[in-house]
Amino acid sequence: MKVKFSKDGITINSKKIDPLNFSIGGYGVKWDIEQNKKDPYEILEALASIKKGKNTKENKIETLKSIVDK
Repeated sequence: MKVKFSKDGITINSKKIDPLNFSIGGYGVKWDIEQNKKDPYEILEALASIKKGKNTKENKIETLKSIVDK
């Protein structure tokens, strides 16, 4: 069995697989929760805003929560 990890995903024996929905030998994993697509630029902007200025710990935590909730 050959497993390859790349930026395009995971392949097992040259077959691309979805790591959240796969089965091997009758056993598998199913993920039925819809994935949230996050814009990486929005995440970077939010993280950069934490570093700028004089933010309190509460403000920093709220910013991190807003990233996770998106």
